[in-house]
Amino acid sequence: MKKIIWISNINPQKTNYGTPSGLPWEIIGELKKNNQVDLYIMNNATNKIVLFMNRIGIFFFNCKLNLSLYDVIVVYPNVIANVIPKKYRNKVISIGPDSSSLLFSRLLENSFGVKRFKYCLYEKIFAFLEKKWLGELKKIIVVGREDKKVIAARGFSMNNVFYFHHPLLHNDLLDLDNYKITMCNKKRFVFSGDLSNYYVGDYIDKLIRILYCKKCFFIDILVVGQKNKWAYYKMKDYDLNVAYMAWIDDYKDICHPESDIHCIPLKAGAGTKNRVLTAIANGLEIITTPIGIENILIDDLSDVYVVKDYNEFADRMIELHNKKYCLLEIKKRIEKRAEFRRKIDENFRKDVAELIQ
Repeated sequence: MKKIIWISNINPQKTNYGTPSGLPWEIIGELKKNNQVDLYIMNNATNKIVLFMNRIGIFFFNCKLNLSLYDVIVVYPNVIANVIPKKYRNKVISIGPDSSSLLFSRLLENSFGVKRFKYCLYEKIFAFLEKKWLGELKKIIVVGREDKKVIAARGFSMNNVFYFHHPLLHNDLLDLDNYKITMCNKKRFVFSGDLSNYYVGDYIDKLIRILYCKKCFFIDILVVGQKNKWAYYKMKDYDLNVAYMAWIDDYKDICHPESDIHCIPLKAGAGTKNRVLTAIANGLEIITTPIGIENILIDDLSDVYVVKDYNEFADRMIELHNKKYCLLEIKKRIEKRAEFRRKIDENFRKDVAELIQ
């Protein structure tokens, strides 16, 4: 048994409501099975300038914790490592979970003008930070294989940068063993998660125009999330058949394997996309992009559609709207996804055991 302290500015919560709180909840829960884990949650800033400074590792915080008492110091996200005194950094395990420089380099690919300049500046800042202080740490943990390559390319040993399988957030999972299928020919295409310009760019705008040109007024669409209301209004402007929910208390309410199809049109991002992972684990059909399924093994899974552009995205929506299913097909998909869950959980437990060695 090891004595571990977890230092973060994100409070671990199993609900994961709009924050990256579910990942630490799952990791800490697994660590606690065989170790003593103390939590230290730093106050979160509300001022935009302070938030930006926190994001690049500048905190107005003097670490007065007695870190000599601990065998392992885990920081989440990785910028928190900057507040740890240098003499203790050889005990620090940093959980990224993503390479920020990789995210902004991908945003550069689809941006122009002022936005391109801004993303280029961010990419350079985070590349500098990743090189500056991550090398002082015991381990650097990321949840993306490409993230590992990018960070290792900063001059670190590949032995110090570890790819960590993103855990399932169990609070968001259906009970597949006891799920009762209600046969329904009506499909619902769900757009949830973060649909901001950071991650989807102009994908939504172009997809809406294609659906309008193809006269897809018959497709039932649901947009979820307070920050995604703009997408709902845009779809309404084009007379698409769309409903809107600002908030859902239970994510499982939009996860019905027989009728819900999750649409995740990502153009940028890094690491493992939790909303894709959860949708697959809940037995759903999904339409996404190559970035959406990064680090998720879908080789033997059916009904996961990876498209190259918004034209193909729209075609898939039309195809799936018209597709008819039998009960046996849905049962087989659910059985396969239950097996997928078991593999994810097994890999996660193995990764956590190796994390603190």
